[in-house]
Amino acid sequence: MAQLLLQRDATVTIAHRYTTDLAAVTRPADIVVVATGVPGLTGDVRASEVDGFAGRLTPVPGGVGPMTIALLMVNTLRAAAWAKHSA
Repeated sequence: MAQLLLQRDATVTIAHRYTTDLAAVTRPADIVVVATGVPGLTGDVRASEVDGFAGRLTPVPGGVGPMTIALLMVNTLRAAAWAKHSA
C-alpha cells in the first residue's frame, strides 16, 4: 500500500509497534491504513478510540476482504483491456 501511495506522490509515514506517540503520527494524516497481519485479530483499530477523528472505518470482520476482491477484479479487467489495446 505504501508503494502504491508513493507512486501517486503521496507522503507516506510507516509506523510499527515500537513507534512512540502513535497518535501524534496518525492524527494529522488524511488517510491511515492499518494492517497488523496477526491471524485471528478482530480489529486493527479500536473504533471507540478514533470516534471523532476517523471519517470512515471498514468493518472487521467482513470489511476489507470483499472490497479487496472487487478492486482486484476491476484492476484485472483494466489490465486485460490495456494489454489488448497495447498489442
